[in-house]
Amino acid sequence: MRRLFPLLFLLVIVCMWCQPAHAGYSWEKISMDVNAKIYVSPLYEQDKSLYALVNNNLYLSLDEGITWKKINNMPVRYVQVASDKSLYSLQEENEKQLAVYSFDTSKETWNKKCNVPANTKVFAVLSNNINSNVILAARPFEDNSLWQMYRTYNNGQTWDDVNYNHGGYLFEPTPDGNIVFTRENNFSRGSVSTDNGVTWNELNLSYELDNFFVSPNYSKDYKVFAFYGRKSIYYSTDRGDNWFSAMHGIENNSIFVDMAFSSNYTVDKTLYAADKSGHVYVSKDGGSDWSDLELELSNNATLNNIVVLPNNKIIGGASDGIYIAAYSTLPANSYYQTRTVTTKFRIGVASYKIDMGDWQMDAVPYEDHDRIYVPVRYLAYGLGIQDNDITWDNKTKEVTLSKDGTIVKLNLDSQLLYVNDNAVKMDVLPQMKDSRVMLPARWVAEAFGASVSWNEQEQVVAIKYEEKEEE
Repeated sequence: MRRLFPLLFLLVIVCMWCQPAHAGYSWEKISMDVNAKIYVSPLYEQDKSLYALVNNNLYLSLDEGITWKKINNMPVRYVQVASDKSLYSLQEENEKQLAVYSFDTSKETWNKKCNVPANTKVFAVLSNNINSNVILAARPFEDNSLWQMYRTYNNGQTWDDVNYNHGGYLFEPTPDGNIVFTRENNFSRGSVSTDNGVTWNELNLSYELDNFFVSPNYSKDYKVFAFYGRKSIYYSTDRGDNWFSAMHGIENNSIFVDMAFSSNYTVDKTLYAADKSGHVYVSKDGGSDWSDLELELSNNATLNNIVVLPNNKIIGGASDGIYIAAYSTLPANSYYQTRTVTTKFRIGVASYKIDMGDWQMDAVPYEDHDRIYVPVRYLAYGLGIQDNDITWDNKTKEVTLSKDGTIVKLNLDSQLLYVNDNAVKMDVLPQMKDSRVMLPARWVAEAFGASVSWNEQEQVVAIKYEEKEEE
């Protein structure tokens, strides 16, 4: 018995130390213990900015939600990520004055756009080249059942009463800003404007539509999605005149809270729908068919909204904090520990570091068009990819890298990077230099879920990723 006790004690410690891993996506809480809503920068691929609205304060994260810092001085009442690549917020300057501000990510400063009518609750900057100064604003009447809408065409110098009270509870403009969808608060009747909010027409339907989500490719597919009573997904391709069910593959007991489009939706047609309990469904054909990612929040937490990053990670704002969902390929019921691996490449140097070890290369990294290029084989080694998972097709000029169920393909003649057949458009091309295939380090590393940083002074690109070690 004396011999058995130390063994039992050791077993308990090991079980506490190791975590079970399941194949597929899983939610992991990463920060904050408060009710949060998440927004992603429309320039995320350049500035890596995520935003969290918490108790009228706005926070900024540059590391996929791990750390946050407060960026507002005045209370923030509402946030809009507009198609003009800007983040706008409704801020309370004093008890009587509200104003719309835009955020300069590079300087981390706010620029005032205009004042808005008193008691404004929501707004929308209509972002197009012709009407860049058109803003819609809305506030509820005293009984909160109907909303009063206002419109400015001169950047807030004057505001006109739209004189239409069948909407205003939310605004969802198309990318060009010409068409705007809205709905009422209590009755959930939808309306649409096709002239930048000057006139409105109630949608001819009996559905109680809760939210609208406009396709990023609206100019070509004319698709608008909406939740019906938060229990079903519908879509329209004719400005809301006709609606069709888009529920194939989705359970009927979901209470939907949000929908998000992939950063490359115009190419990969991928979108996500999330429900209150944390379930997330994905469609890779523009909403015709859905698959359950088998996610669910624990501890009675409820999901507020989601955003999807270019590397397909899902960030969720929930009632008890911020979560991330990333793909894991370890078999169910296995146990593992993780360690962080850091790989460093220096421009012009024919060696690289993996943690504390130095390794030689037969070509050197270089910079071109603000991107660091690294020889494909050594970049793969730096990501933990083995030789037999690196292939080059000289005929098609295509390179394929594989690791833990993630397959990344690039072609020398294309800016498209494919991650498990999902296309992502890069801002540069792969290159061939001195008979060596050179790949943009950041794009490839992030496709495998790694984080990338750049040290300008040392001319070093650092890649960090979590290596899972099964027990």
